[in-house]
Amino acid sequence: MSGVQIKLKLQNVLETSLFNNIVKEYFQNTFPKIFEKYNTTPAKGGIGFEEYSDMSYPMHILNGILPSMIYLEQKLLENENTSELVKREDSDIKMLVKCTLLGITLHDINKLVGKSSLIESLEHFDGIINELGLRLSNEEKNIIKYLIVSTEDKTRYTISDSELPRRRSLDRFIKDYLLEVVHLADGISIPPEESFSHTFYITSKKLRNYFPEVHTFYFHEAPYEVLSRYLLIKFIGQIDGKILLISPRGFIWIGKRLTSKEIEKLLNKFKNEFEKLLLDNLDKMVILTWEKTQLDIFRFFEPTEEFIKNLIKNFIEKNEYFLLEYKLPRDETKKENIKREIEKLKEEGKIDILVLLRAVSNIKPDDKISRKIKNNLKKNWLLDAEEVKEKELKIIGATHRFSIEEKEKLYSEFVKMVKEEYKNSKIDIKELFRTVLAYAYLDNKPIFEIKVHDIGDKQNICSICGAETSIVAKEGVAFGFAPRGFTNRTVVSIKNTERKTCETCLAEVMLRKLIFSRSKDLYAVYIDACDYTTPILNAEGVAKKIEEQINCLRALSNDIFNSYRIVYGYPFKDSKNVMIPFLMAHLQTGKEADFLRRFYELLVFASNTGFKVYLTYALNPDRIKKETFVLDYALYSPEIFDLINPTHSPTTSSKSLNATPNLASTGNLLQKASS
Repeated sequence: MSGVQIKLKLQNVLETSLFNNIVKEYFQNTFPKIFEKYNTTPAKGGIGFEEYSDMSYPMHILNGILPSMIYLEQKLLENENTSELVKREDSDIKMLVKCTLLGITLHDINKLVGKSSLIESLEHFDGIINELGLRLSNEEKNIIKYLIVSTEDKTRYTISDSELPRRRSLDRFIKDYLLEVVHLADGISIPPEESFSHTFYITSKKLRNYFPEVHTFYFHEAPYEVLSRYLLIKFIGQIDGKILLISPRGFIWIGKRLTSKEIEKLLNKFKNEFEKLLLDNLDKMVILTWEKTQLDIFRFFEPTEEFIKNLIKNFIEKNEYFLLEYKLPRDETKKENIKREIEKLKEEGKIDILVLLRAVSNIKPDDKISRKIKNNLKKNWLLDAEEVKEKELKIIGATHRFSIEEKEKLYSEFVKMVKEEYKNSKIDIKELFRTVLAYAYLDNKPIFEIKVHDIGDKQNICSICGAETSIVAKEGVAFGFAPRGFTNRTVVSIKNTERKTCETCLAEVMLRKLIFSRSKDLYAVYIDACDYTTPILNAEGVAKKIEEQINCLRALSNDIFNSYRIVYGYPFKDSKNVMIPFLMAHLQTGKEADFLRRFYELLVFASNTGFKVYLTYALNPDRIKKETFVLDYALYSPEIFDLINPTHSPTTSSKSLNATPNLASTGNLLQKASS
């Protein structure tokens, strides 16, 4: 793993320049080295302690550092004397804050050197300090060692207070302030014991001993992974206060509590933003090709002539090749003939008519009235010429014959057909969000009651969740369930059999389409491995397994590694070095050759979509270890979502301290917005 670099985005969130500068320097120079060297080092369990839940050592200290620094700064600013020293950037205060950070970093130094004794591990203290490129005075080393041994009860008094500096009562300062801060950092960064909600409850309870107005927001066992992520990040952006911890499942903050009225207002705001998201990505959500027409976007919006005209115009401007030339006949003569005819239609100003008539030809209505309207449309404007065999030329011929004077009538009839087709399957976005938020908890209490849907019969059942529905899933992509925890919520392909899906599941699918595009061969399972709440089993073995697979691939194809850099736990290719929550893809193979072939396919897939690829073990509830891939995606991709972008400050009036409790999401560490 040598040569790997981590860059952590750091923005002003602390109150004073002294704390901002010291913390910034730490995350720029020290923490990346800790992460690179000890990424697979267990903080709690590991070999010999497999019965305990675990987390990686860098994540353990990361979760604790940022809240503890806020707490230390607040304590110093509350005291008139120390407040003045902080504002003057007193050299001793700077030294003590720096020592506190390193004390937190090395408080479990025995885990870093593989020893059980904390005292014996101090023999390696100087070596680790040198590895981190730190130059410390003997006084600073003594303070850090004192903080390390004082974290544990059994070693608390093994280093005498006489080792501490007495000038200006620094020894009292260390014992009265710094010890408490190190205990806070160690205590709140705990691996899960029972469930995510239980972990958040325990963590928030501990934080309430140090901060007033501690609040939690999290999802518990929400089946709608992407929708819940979307809403989670939306709520994060609206918080009035400082966010202490963020996980892909929830966050903890100090400040003003969200009220029921505020949540209702926010749902209206989120509804408008979600509609804008869909409108901005119409070209990714609508299919208008020579072979297929899919207009499920009209489940969310009322079809109008203006809407459809703008939709077609948008497609022509952004996707002219895929709209007009994609999947034309392979025969070069036929293809060139069709392309010449298309050019003639451009000169006649009839390309939009071509697209509309092609949509009429391809669309397959389920509603009786809409089928009747389609038949009338075909009768009026799509009569086939018997001597023309190619479908493309038939539609082009009909477009040539079409009279421009009838354009408005064509649009009007098309709108009627679409309205009839989708009139019984409209999706209320606000109600959709309420359904997802039924799995969310605010301060450990449910925000809304879970709505119990009627179970559908064989003819009207959601193929995903089982709820009663009449919406036909035409697109061919949905997410299904499997009986055991790890393999649930998988993206699968719906084949010949007609399936139906409810409003919420359909919205989840459409949002996933924006992430995954329209690929049919996705091995994506929506579970966060190495999450704040997920044990790391045999973390040391993960790195070895990766090295084995990478060495095999390198032997097969050096070209792969000229294009890709795959290292466990680190950003992939053009990700701008930002770590974010990820998705896991399940892969079971019996042959090594098939495994390597799939690995290569996933590398190509990652390159094409902006995903990150990791190799790790499946952390199943039954703890069966299987080979898996993890696909990491940029939830805030500028091409897809306008959700959260660490390269820009948020536009809300919140201060966000984003210490993400996820092994793969430590990039956007600190954020602060202007009021």
